[in-house]
Amino acid sequence: MRTIADQLPANVGPSPGSRRKSLAMWKVAVGRYLMFLLALGLMVGYADAQYVGIPKTFQPSLDAARSRRQLKNPPLTAAPDVKTTLYRIGDALGMLRDVDERDAILTLDWKATGTMLVDGQSCTLANFRGQLRYSVPALRIDYACAQADGKAGQRHVEVIANAMAWDESAPGAAATPAPNAVNDRLIRFWSLPFSVYKAATLAGNNAKTTLEGGVLYLSYPLPAPLTATARVALNTTDATELTMDSGEKYQLSFWIDKVEVRAGNVVTETTYADYAELNEPDYRSDVFFPRRVTQKRNGTTVLDLTTQRTNTYNPYVVMPVPANVKAAYPAAAATAVPAAIPMAAGGRGGGAAGAAAAGGRGGAAGTATVQTPRTADGHPDLTGRWGGGGGGGIGTGPVQGLDKDGKRVTFESLEEAKAKATKIFARNYTARHGNPTWAERDQGMDDRFRDNMNPPLYKPEFWDRVQYLDMHGNYLDTAFLCAPVGVPRIGAPVRIVQLPGEVILMYNNRNTWRVVPTDGRPHGKEDDRDQTYMGDSVGHWEGDTLVVEAVGFNDETWLANVATAPGWFHTTEMRVVERFRREGNTMYYGYTVYDPDVLAEPWTVGPRAIQLNTTNGPYNEDPPCIMNPRPMVSRERG
Repeated sequence: MRTIADQLPANVGPSPGSRRKSLAMWKVAVGRYLMFLLALGLMVGYADAQYVGIPKTFQPSLDAARSRRQLKNPPLTAAPDVKTTLYRIGDALGMLRDVDERDAILTLDWKATGTMLVDGQSCTLANFRGQLRYSVPALRIDYACAQADGKAGQRHVEVIANAMAWDESAPGAAATPAPNAVNDRLIRFWSLPFSVYKAATLAGNNAKTTLEGGVLYLSYPLPAPLTATARVALNTTDATELTMDSGEKYQLSFWIDKVEVRAGNVVTETTYADYAELNEPDYRSDVFFPRRVTQKRNGTTVLDLTTQRTNTYNPYVVMPVPANVKAAYPAAAATAVPAAIPMAAGGRGGGAAGAAAAGGRGGAAGTATVQTPRTADGHPDLTGRWGGGGGGGIGTGPVQGLDKDGKRVTFESLEEAKAKATKIFARNYTARHGNPTWAERDQGMDDRFRDNMNPPLYKPEFWDRVQYLDMHGNYLDTAFLCAPVGVPRIGAPVRIVQLPGEVILMYNNRNTWRVVPTDGRPHGKEDDRDQTYMGDSVGHWEGDTLVVEAVGFNDETWLANVATAPGWFHTTEMRVVERFRREGNTMYYGYTVYDPDVLAEPWTVGPRAIQLNTTNGPYNEDPPCIMNPRPMVSRERG
């Protein structure tokens, strides 16, 4: 029988630190593994996994629409304004998410086949992979031409991040600056369909729409440092009509047919066709990617691709700039290209602003005139209930429905919807077009957008592993198996009790607590420390900041920034340093993760502001976690 480690693909094996487990802990791990087998039953047909077996196939994802049909619309007779045109483009591509319908595309990963012009010669591709990140912005193209025997030849990895271009021997390895390629690679980046929406948005009032021969064109200047213009031909006649569960019908149209970029005397034309959901069948995100891509430069075909598979769930994609590349460019090159993401991205639900707002619900007291309370030894007193209310708030969130004119409206609360709506689409979730399937997918997109704004930077050999774990998170995230979520994923405590010589941290999550000595004692000896979910914590004061260091973890939990845990694994050598500081009725909480076996650098989150909760509402007891041994039907994680 193969072991769990034997089932893992390359770079998805046991964490480096886990090899140093003591014999006693190895026996514990074997025991846990046997318990998992008993719980899950005898399953057949295993694929690559980390902790438990994964069925080779899941049921296909649900279609968000009740039905879809293809329509042929008549040509436009007048050009719509830029705002309407951009909305229709973003909506058709699946970029606009949640009830605010804001751009939620941060990262993409796709694979293709076809031909490319390489060093002046056309080659048939043995493999092709593209990855992009819009917060930098950056693009990596990784490909190899097929040799006469059909095997892959020399590997080419071409990267652009901001206004710095370089080549790599493999992703993240052996970088060589390529300053002469900056403009070409930026044009490649801004010619992508999702980049059209983002670049035209950045252009503001400089973007224009015109109607020529019944064809709608969108024109705009490309962002600096390029001196170039884009002219985009849109297909407004081919449309897909969706009928939603509510009976509402609406269309997806305004497909990007051709992007023409003029930079000096060079004209780059990129043609797109056959937009489709190309994620795995059980991992749908409702982001549409062109199946056919053709690119010409001054009339010569340089690219002819057929897209095979995508990951559009804002996957883990990072493009750190190597030190020798930074040194080869002026400092301004690192910030020359504007970030192609919404200005407010990442704020909701995370970060200082989001946390402060969340803490305000439930009776937060202001900090302007509040003096920081202190204990007898002079340290700030952290004792108190921190963050949002614990008393509920069910039914107080936004609700979608139709107003008296039949228009879709988002009401502030269920009570308002009951008073004003003629039809209520959804009561306990927020969803585009009142659709619960979209609510789940939008949450998955939004969570990854927010968390991947500040992801831990893994060493390059682990980048694909993180994506793999995220895509199979419903099976490989042990939180789904009722295991504790661990530190730092558990986040800030909801209550703190500060006593002489120790601090008690309490959490609603699985009704968990930690007792942190602050009397100066060290960690136990390494051989005596158990490897646990919450680790072995000790604390000390640095001025007015309580610093808690935790070590002695097992490697069965994942890291998380705010809510999701998108495959961010760690080893048993992880060390977490948390910092708590109180100013008036505000507590600032943040942490740094050190795990040099897998992380390229320490990962720091926060600090975020959490308000003192002065209500006397009840604490919600976390219900018991009951593990369901039946396989989940989908890999979607909303």
